[in-house]
Amino acid sequence: MEEVPVKEIAEQLGITKDYALRLVKKQKKELGIKPHYGKRREVFLSRVDADRLISTYEPRRLRIASTNDAANIEGFGYFYIIQLHPEDIPNRFKIGYSDKLDVRQSDHRTIAPTLKLVKSWPCKRTWENAARDSITRDGCTYIGGEVYDGNVQVLIDRSEAFFSVMPQPSTLSEDSQK
Repeated sequence: MEEVPVKEIAEQLGITKDYALRLVKKQKKELGIKPHYGKRREVFLSRVDADRLISTYEPRRLRIASTNDAANIEGFGYFYIIQLHPEDIPNRFKIGYSDKLDVRQSDHRTIAPTLKLVKSWPCKRTWENAARDSITRDGCTYIGGEVYDGNVQVLIDRSEAFFSVMPQPSTLSEDSQK
C-alpha cells in the first residue's frame, strides 16, 4: 500500500504542513482516514485516504482563492477594523483578528446588525496585539474588549503604516509561516 507523507499533501494543496496536520486531525473521523506514523513522528496517509482528504479540501481551497482569500491559505488571517454602529456612533470601532473574516462579521452582526467593515489587512495571529497597540497608541479611548472610540482615518493610516512594514503572505518562506 502506497503511503503519502502529509508534507506532500500540504504541497499539493498549497497549505503549510502544520495546517495539513490539523486538517488530518479534524477530518479523520468524518472522512474515515487513518494516519500512520513514521520513525520520526512523520505522518502518512494511504493513497486512498490522501486522495479523499485532497478531494474534500480542494473545493474549499478553490472557493477561498476565488474570493481573494489566499492569505488564509498561507497561514494568515486578517486584522480588521469594524465600525459597529456607523449611523449612531460613527467613531466606535471593533479592532481585532480573525481567520475567517466573513464568519467574524456575521457573528458581530448579532449585536451590531448595521456594522460596516472599514478595512482589513493580511495578518498573522501573533501580530494582533502589536498591531492594536500601535494603531491605538494615542487619540483613542478604550471602551472594553476590542472596542475603541477614535478617528477612523487615523486608525486606517496607522494600520497602513504598520502593515506596510510587515511581510505579506506571498513573500514569506515556508519556514516563516509556522
